Amino acid sequence: MIRTHPFGTIAILAIAAGMMLTSIMGCGETRRPRNAVLIILDTLRPDRLSLYGGERPTSPVLDRLGERGVVFEQAVTNATWTLPALSGLLSGRYLTAEVQNITLQRSMVEELQQAGWTTAAFTEGGYFRRDFGMNRGFDVFFERGRNRMLTKKERVKKIPEEEKATEITRTFSLAREWLRNHDKSVPFFLVVHTYEPHIPYLRTTFSEGMDRGGLGERFALLSAGLIHQGKLEVTDASLEYIRALYDGDILHADRYVGELLATLEELSLSGDTLIVVTSDHGEDLGDREPMAPGYHGHSVHDEVALVPLIIFDPTTTYKKRRVSAQVRTIDTMHTILDLLGIESAGDRHGRSLVPMMTGRETEDRPAFTRLQSEEGSPRRDMYALRENQKKLIVIPPRPGEAEEESVSLYDLSTDPGELDPIGDEDPATESRMLEELERLRAELDAQGSPVLKAPKATPKPIQDQLRALGYIE
Repeated sequence: MIRTHPFGTIAILAIAAGMMLTSIMGCGETRRPRNAVLIILDTLRPDRLSLYGGERPTSPVLDRLGERGVVFEQAVTNATWTLPALSGLLSGRYLTAEVQNITLQRSMVEELQQAGWTTAAFTEGGYFRRDFGMNRGFDVFFERGRNRMLTKKERVKKIPEEEKATEITRTFSLAREWLRNHDKSVPFFLVVHTYEPHIPYLRTTFSEGMDRGGLGERFALLSAGLIHQGKLEVTDASLEYIRALYDGDILHADRYVGELLATLEELSLSGDTLIVVTSDHGEDLGDREPMAPGYHGHSVHDEVALVPLIIFDPTTTYKKRRVSAQVRTIDTMHTILDLLGIESAGDRHGRSLVPMMTGRETEDRPAFTRLQSEEGSPRRDMYALRENQKKLIVIPPRPGEAEEESVSLYDLSTDPGELDPIGDEDPATESRMLEELERLRAELDAQGSPVLKAPKATPKPIQDQLRALGYIE
């Protein structure tokens, strides 16, 4: 039997009642949320959520939140691995050296802080940590392994799967404790980041009794590496088993979101707290390449480029409850500031999504995704431009190699899996989009390429975690 946290339903219903009361008492006055909570569920694909049509009931809490808020059906990340994706999300910009130069140089969290909001983040480390400048603008910043370093004995004793199994409990518990101790007279912006459902996939809720296809009970980085190297056979059964484990991790994370919402209700904060749920990037589950389950940061196709985006403003019912037009993760922070009534500085690529939520804007926003690997990585750079159900992918040759640039145009309306390029059939569209993509690349390059690498003095525990997450060798 699948169990969900009982407070998930209670919290959503209470928030809905608050919305009705606001409507009755408002008498035409404009009311805004006072606080905001941004929940980042790392490596979460939207199509695995029941809210987005997933086949399993993976997200009962998020489903109810989406029913009351606004669901964006096509949200595109600016990058398909965590460091540049989070930098784009927090800065509201496509990356250049002015935004990301080893550490994050600009963050819209600073604008919240300057406007008088208390800012706090509870993260599970990896790339979301001080070493990469992610603490910029936060009054409180708690990261895994920083506030209390594991001892050498603990690091030796614990394997990555065991560490991950307890991380989400600690992260959300600390965030809820912070909420209980926060001075209610001061508005707050809270970020909660968890590596659920990032590999390793541990939760067996949906996988019990399934054919494992030669895999163990869990799917960890070692198995993913062996599959990728051709040393472990991958079958249809093993891929289905991997997807079931991934879905189990989603359900596990969903329960903790419900507990956080319940705490907001318990503290009488739910009626004026904006809730935003999203991810940094998606995940390859062997859809396109059976040898790559558990991977991201290796392509710019939709399985790793699309993320969920749910915005719930308890003070307003918006005209558009589901937005089919394409948006970008770099729009997220602009939207949060807009809904809180904070005037934001210009000179950015992202824009508030409120016009989409009210129905004043209905057209796709062109989305640019750049795969720039960490310095020293053997992976190739890739670029994608996605607009009006067309997607252009450009793969330049590696420096010093004679191979030609690869250009592929896809029609997502008839080929959502991006399997059959149509450039020969529609050369005019390919030429136009290539020109647009090159213009944006030139604009960004003129400001300097972002520098994506770990600081020289990265502590060994942080290196160990990045290695366990598959980001470094």
